[in-house]
Amino acid sequence: MSRDLVLDNIRNALPLTSSKKVEELRHLGNVSLKEYLQQTGLELEDVYHNKSYWTLLRRQAGLEPAFKNEDFEKRLGRGIGRLLHIDDPERLQSMNTLQRYGSPDVLNSCSERELRLLNMILVVILSPSVPSGKTAKEFDSVEQAVKRVLEYPALVDELVQVADLLEERRNHIPIAIEDSPQIPLMIHCRYSRDEVLSAYGYASVSDVKSMREGVLWIPKENTDVLFVTLKKTAQDFSDSTMYKDYAISEWLFHWESQSTTSVSSKTGQRYLNHASNGTRIALFIRREKRDL
Repeated sequence: MSRDLVLDNIRNALPLTSSKKVEELRHLGNVSLKEYLQQTGLELEDVYHNKSYWTLLRRQAGLEPAFKNEDFEKRLGRGIGRLLHIDDPERLQSMNTLQRYGSPDVLNSCSERELRLLNMILVVILSPSVPSGKTAKEFDSVEQAVKRVLEYPALVDELVQVADLLEERRNHIPIAIEDSPQIPLMIHCRYSRDEVLSAYGYASVSDVKSMREGVLWIPKENTDVLFVTLKKTAQDFSDSTMYKDYAISEWLFHWESQSTTSVSSKTGQRYLNHASNGTRIALFIRREKRDL
């Protein structure tokens, strides 16, 4: 029997349908998320598949009371499912200690880095809908957004459990950006676009922004942020955006600027002379569009 066939048989034996997952949880009883995964052989991603989440499974199994606000709870639960890529200890710590930010005194004493970390979590969990190239303002402040989330203690507990599990499966050591302490990013870690914009202070949960292009100049941080997709397909990219981007060496990356950016333009000159002028270039690279 081939290895692939064995793996397929094991996978087929797992409770992957929604009804099977609920049935397994009902049988196991009031267990933690970690215990549930250990007993069923499922992965975190299986729990959050198809817009499901841990608190919803518990409710369907009769282990949680009725919805307080079904729409907002589902929004939070599905938002937690969008955090499963997190792989640096600092963001995981922010997830784990969200409840402490319910105190205005704690929020007021936060550093710029801490506030940006908090915004990185909140913009993903709450995920306000923003048309491309536009802005949105659902919450007036970080404090208001935190207060809204903390109205759902079951989801806050779920967030803590997920953070603990993500910490357990981290398999690399991130590298801090030491010369920019206010920017809570680490080299070799994974970030969504919304998280990157929040990390640079360009956006926040009270000032959500979207982008059409894959480039952004952030004057406050003296940085050009470049979002790169290595494997481009005609289905996802037009002929004019099939840029040839690839690594040349450990320290050099070949990147093509937008077709509308000329060498003589202010932007083109900034790209060319960034080292001598003291501006930074930050690369955020994914293999293909379906990745983060």
